[in-house]
Amino acid sequence: MVVDITVVDIAVVDIAVVDITVVDIAVVDITVVDITVVDIAVVDITVVDITVVDIAVVDIAVVDIAVVDIAVVDITVVDIAVVDIAVVDITVVDIAVVNIAVVDITVVDITVVDHQTVVDITVVDITVVDIS
Repeated sequence: MVVDITVVDIAVVDIAVVDITVVDIAVVDITVVDITVVDIAVVDITVVDITVVDIAVVDIAVVDIAVVDIAVVDITVVDIAVVDIAVVDITVVDIAVVNIAVVDITVVDITVVDHQTVVDITVVDITVVDIS
């Protein structure tokens, strides 16, 4: 049951998605209530060969995070298995990410199984500027 989803002013520019494989995802009893996504700018994202099965995060509160000038180069994540994660009441408020250089990120074989109850996720005012 998806109730009251508001997506406002999403700008997605130059996204290259190559070879995404989602295989055998069992989604049982997912409730998404009141998701508000406002003014997300994502520029030049490349996602290659992602397999998602089973993610769970419980009661994460992230408030007022300022990340400035982060350089992430050559990240390789291989064979991540995340099993039985419940995502409940995630609040992310006022995250400013400026001048992030992400070069050559490879995410391979992420397994996320058994999505459960995502309730009241609020993402407000996420600004992503100058992604290389």
